[in-house]
Amino acid sequence: MKDERELPGGPAAETLLEMGNIGTGSSMASLSHIIGEKVCYAPPVMKTVDYDGLAEWIGYAEENVAAVLIPFTGDINGMLLQIYKEEMTDVILRKLLNAEQVSGEMDGQMLDLLKETANIMASSYLTGLSACVGLRITLSDSAVSMDMTGAIITALIGTAAGTFPGGICIGNNFSTAEAEQKSCMLMVLREDSISEIMKAVEVSG
Repeated sequence: MKDERELPGGPAAETLLEMGNIGTGSSMASLSHIIGEKVCYAPPVMKTVDYDGLAEWIGYAEENVAAVLIPFTGDINGMLLQIYKEEMTDVILRKLLNAEQVSGEMDGQMLDLLKETANIMASSYLTGLSACVGLRITLSDSAVSMDMTGAIITALIGTAAGTFPGGICIGNNFSTAEAEQKSCMLMVLREDSISEIMKAVEVSG
């Protein structure tokens, strides 16, 4: 399911990636505060929304992951997707539950805690992004699920194709000393939102 559209280049690409860097830095600072641990993250990368591109972040292996999807609206529209691998989920839940270890199946309380963590990270991300470009951005209701990586990617592509046609994805991986598996944060932007951002910062290209 390959998308052959060209990605923005030149100053436009630099602007979008810098926005991703600012948003990610803000969100990772929030996560670091929540878990009391340094969070390492890679520079953002921009891709079209297709299976191979998303799998480079999320992973090809059919492993269970926790996923939180948060749409946003306002002057620009898109969605943030956060994928937590098992190690990262364990670190977050141990901190929030003040427990030495977390065992057993994920229950409703655990999923709610992950969703709340994702909401805080997303709010920090979009606050940083909004301050960068001077645009109004509002978070919508988030949805959390546990599923195989392949199903998550397929669902995201389907959602993006129906709701965010012509969009691009800006994302990166993150990890900690205790959670070495690479989790990821992805921002999908509608094509018309990209144009709005370029106008806001007076960049063409």
